[in-house]
Amino acid sequence: MSSFKTLKDIANNDTPMFDKYVKKICERFEIGKGDLFERWEDNRDCFLSNARHTLYLLCDRDGMRISEIKRFMKHSGHIVEHSTIIKGIRKANNLMEDDNDYKRIITTIEESILGNNAV
Repeated sequence: MSSFKTLKDIANNDTPMFDKYVKKICERFEIGKGDLFERWEDNRDCFLSNARHTLYLLCDRDGMRISEIKRFMKHSGHIVEHSTIIKGIRKANNLMEDDNDYKRIITTIEESILGNNAV
């Protein structure tokens, strides 16, 4: 998928966290990678928006810079602005506060990735 790495990935000699998050989000939301990065004429597809916002949130919670998220998105075929990423992170945070099921999804993805990184 992407060949870009964050400084954290390079320091840990690891697969980019972005790629790990994409894989887990696609599994959890039962969508293809193409769906996650697809451009839609109608941005009202709430389900796919939530999946993408989840990606932004997980990357942000992992310490990834907005510019890094933007670069990974572009490399994956989806050009997005800083403000869109920030707005997505804010929406995902609000959803986490309001919806325990969504919070469980975030926690499950984070724990599964941390579990895979444990030696």
